[in-house]
Amino acid sequence: MNSNVRMKLSDCYEFSISQEGLSPSLVEVALLETLDGMPDYKTFVPTIDWAANWVADPTDADDVVRFVNAHDVKDLLDSAKEFVYQQKRG
Repeated sequence: MNSNVRMKLSDCYEFSISQEGLSPSLVEVALLETLDGMPDYKTFVPTIDWAANWVADPTDADDVVRFVNAHDVKDLLDSAKEFVYQQKRG
């Protein structure tokens, strides 16, 4: 069984945590953005924008950070919150 949790970080951003299919003890995380005027449509924020320290090759950046443990989830959540804060500040 694959489970997913989403945490709302602002009106426009959600932090998603999903169980890894290949390794049930680990998760993958992503930052999702709601598009203006389309509250039910969400798109991935590229990891290079909010979790650059976790991207090995910037030219091959993915939409999610995979194979993450609980300690790393906390660090990535902090990175996502900082990104959202910076977006709000303009």
